[in-house]
Amino acid sequence: MPRCPKCGTQLPADENLRFCPNCGTRVKFRPKGMASAMRDVSVGIFGAFISAMIFILSPQRVNLYFFPSFASAVFIIYIYRVREIKDALIIAFTVYLFTNGIMGSLVLGSFYLEGRPYNTNWIPQLQDVILYTFEPISAFIAGYVGVKISPSRREETAPVVAPESEERLGGVVYAS
Repeated sequence: MPRCPKCGTQLPADENLRFCPNCGTRVKFRPKGMASAMRDVSVGIFGAFISAMIFILSPQRVNLYFFPSFASAVFIIYIYRVREIKDALIIAFTVYLFTNGIMGSLVLGSFYLEGRPYNTNWIPQLQDVILYTFEPISAFIAGYVGVKISPSRREETAPVVAPESEERLGGVVYAS
């Protein structure tokens, strides 16, 4: 049974319950299982599009390696206020994976449409090998940093409603 995060009262298993019946703190039932994973993946795909935009808008001669994916993952984790490392890692790896897929499709698709062979004159340098190898590690770091800087969610309490007062006939009684 779930419990209230503020007072610890055992809550009924009602998914429509919005406030603790004891203290009035806002309670939210988190999606479990597949619903939670699908939320994380959809947030990660949104971050991948942001990362791809950063890649596309950057100067062509500058190789940014994993930095747009890192920045995008941290930004998305921060914006969505993700507080659990499991969810943050799912989002970060989704950003990295889908960004690589989007960028690979764009690059290879442009070569295909132009009808020219892929550039085979590029020889990777040592920093290229090191920075591309560091990419999966930076996804872990992005998830961790995102969780650490993510603001905590505000606690909402139920609106205070004044008890109904009884209407009585009459007015002020003066005594002499």
